[in-house]
Amino acid sequence: PKPQNPYSIINALISIQDICSAWTYVGSVTKLIILINSVVFIVNNMVIENSFLEGSLCLRPLLYGQYYRLSTSIFLHGGFKHIFFNMIAVLTLGTYIEH
Repeated sequence: PKPQNPYSIINALISIQDICSAWTYVGSVTKLIILINSVVFIVNNMVIENSFLEGSLCLRPLLYGQYYRLSTSIFLHGGFKHIFFNMIAVLTLGTYIEH
């Protein structure tokens, strides 16, 4: 008998089903944070240029009273890998905290 290919379409579909069923256990606040971060990332990278610098967390602007940077920097990410791994962390920790 032939060995089964671990990368077959059937195994990929099973994995997608597992992911979808696991998503039901994620809390609503965690889902909202992931949604907001994703939307801001898309808007930041496709619509608005240089908005990363306008909201990023830097000490000097904070000292001059730009306190909004404490909250806006949470939603800004430097690239796809950055937001991807941050959202995995949010998903993991957020699900743990909410349950």
